Amino acid sequence: MNFGLNERGRQKARFKFRLKLYAASFLASFLLIGVAYVFQETPLFKIQKFELIGAENLNRDWLLSQVKPVVYEHWLGYWLGPENFLSWSKKLEFSNNYIESAAISKKLFSRTVLVEVKERQPYLVWCKSSETNYNCFWLDKNGEAIASSPAGEGSLVISIKTEDGPEPVPGHAVFPEKIFANLKSILASLEAVSLKTNDLIYNDKLQELRALTNKGVLRFSVRFPFSQASLAALKDLINKNRAGFEYVDLTVEGRMFIK
Repeated sequence: MNFGLNERGRQKARFKFRLKLYAASFLASFLLIGVAYVFQETPLFKIQKFELIGAENLNRDWLLSQVKPVVYEHWLGYWLGPENFLSWSKKLEFSNNYIESAAISKKLFSRTVLVEVKERQPYLVWCKSSETNYNCFWLDKNGEAIASSPAGEGSLVISIKTEDGPEPVPGHAVFPEKIFANLKSILASLEAVSLKTNDLIYNDKLQELRALTNKGVLRFSVRFPFSQASLAALKDLINKNRAGFEYVDLTVEGRMFIK
């Protein structure tokens, strides 16, 4: 038998196999480069226009600069970049201290990306005292600090002053969710009674909100929500005490102390 001939045949077959493998790898790489070029460089997938909906109080360029980096969180967006139509998914989520949410939708034929923005709406002004004055911030309905604010004055703006209360940080909640919900129930009750509130002062150590009104001082606790039964009792008290009172203590749940 000619073993040398068989060995040369096997070597030749292996060489042909490697050659085919290299050729296939080269062709696959060439195709991948071509596909990448089509997706990344050609105008076919380039975004023609961004449409912003619901961003009346925000600068358009600033808003886009905030939203665009979110696409890098997904591998396709990281590869294609924020100017590519395929990078934008409806599953993208975005929020910051000015924006509560941003929903993404797309128009395929016009290659338009629509960003529907829901801005954080100011709910009250929170003022923490410093050595010389008050540092004030807008809080939204969830108790998150939006941005700095001038000190709120007058009945059109809910303004709460504190010396020992939490320091607001933009984009973060000042209180735990439950405490802030209790505070909102107190503020809603104050709107429901026929009193002029001159000042709202929060004491963090006592977890107490004091309302300085034209009839006297009302003291509330933020440890529990202000109930409808307590609101009815407070309204009845105010109607019966036209001359006013020194204070009404409502810091014990279900109880009312008057002086």
